[in-house]
Amino acid sequence: MRLIRSTQTVGFARSTGAFTLVEILVAMAVLLLVIVGVSQIVSGTAAVTNLNTRRIDTDDQVRIVLDRMGQDFNGMLRRKDVSYIFSKNKISENETGNDTLYFFSETTSIFGGSNNAQKSNVALVGYRVWDDSVNDPADHYYRLQRFSRGLDWIGNFNDTASGSNGNGSPVFLTFLPGKSTPETTIATAWKNAVCGPTNSNTYEQGATEGDFHTIADGIYRLEFCFLLKSGSYSGVPTTLTSGTPLPNANYATDKLVYGFPDDLAAIVVSVAAVDTRNLLALPRSQLTTELKTAAAALPDFDETSAHPQPVGAIWQSLVNSGKAGFSRSNLNNSVRIYQRWFYLSTP
Repeated sequence: MRLIRSTQTVGFARSTGAFTLVEILVAMAVLLLVIVGVSQIVSGTAAVTNLNTRRIDTDDQVRIVLDRMGQDFNGMLRRKDVSYIFSKNKISENETGNDTLYFFSETTSIFGGSNNAQKSNVALVGYRVWDDSVNDPADHYYRLQRFSRGLDWIGNFNDTASGSNGNGSPVFLTFLPGKSTPETTIATAWKNAVCGPTNSNTYEQGATEGDFHTIADGIYRLEFCFLLKSGSYSGVPTTLTSGTPLPNANYATDKLVYGFPDDLAAIVVSVAAVDTRNLLALPRSQLTTELKTAAAALPDFDETSAHPQPVGAIWQSLVNSGKAGFSRSNLNNSVRIYQRWFYLSTP
C-alpha cells in the first residue's frame, strides 16, 4: 500500500476589524477639532459669565448708592429757614465736572460726640466724587463719598472733625433787617467740612475727612439737574425771582440755595461707574490721568440747549460708541451709566 501525504497551504486573511494608520490619524484630527471647539465654547461661556458677574457687581454697588441717596432725599429738610448747597460744577472748574451737594436730612448718620442726651435726628449730609491726591500724592483713585455728621441741639456749630466736643447743631437762616443775604449758611458754618479749592466754590475738598465715607469705589462721575414743576429741566433749582426768603441772586457763583424752592419737583442724579477690577490693572501712576480724562469725556448738563435733558442718554451713546474716555477698550466696555429721579414734595 502506498501512502500519499497530503499537503495543505494555510493562508491568513487580513482582519477587517483593525484600523489603518490613515484612519487613526483622521480620527485624531476629528477628536482634536472637537476638543478645540468645546474649549472655545467653555472659554466663551466663562468670559460671558465673568462679564455678567462684573456687571451685576457694579449694578449692585450703584443700586445701594442710589437707594441710600433716596433715603437721604426723602429725609431732606424742606423748609424755608435752612440752606442747601447744590454745586453744579463745570469741567472747566474742577477738571472732572463732578457735582457736589450738601443738605440737612432726617436720616442715618454718624454721631461722634458725647452729648447723647441732646442728640438730634438731623444730620448734615453730602455727596462728592473725590481722590485724595491733594493730601496724599500716592492716592489717585476717584470714588464716590458720602458726608454724614449727626447733629445735636446744643445751639452752636462745630466746624472741626467730630469728637467729644460735639458735632454741632443745625444752622437756620437768619436775616438782619434790610439784608437779602443770611448771616449763617451751610457754607459759612461748615466751611472746613464742605470747602472748595482756594477762591473757588466747587465744594468737593472738605477738610474734615472723618465725616466722609467711601460708598462706591467704582463711581467716577456724578452729575445732577433739577426737574421743575413746569416740567422743564434746569441747572438751577428754581426759576422764581421772588418769595420768602428771596432766592439767592448769587447762586451761579456760590451755589447756595436759601430755603426749599417752591417750584422744585425732583432732583435727577446721573452717575458713571467702571469695573474696578479692570481699573486696578492699570499702573497706579495712570489712575488719575485715566479717570480724569474719562470723567471729562462725559459732558456736563447743558443748560443752553433748546430742550435741556438729563445727561444719561448722552453719556450712554458715548459709551455705546466706545468714546467713554479711557485709553483701553476693556475699560470703555465696562463703563455703566445709571440715572434716577428723586421726587420731592413741597414743604
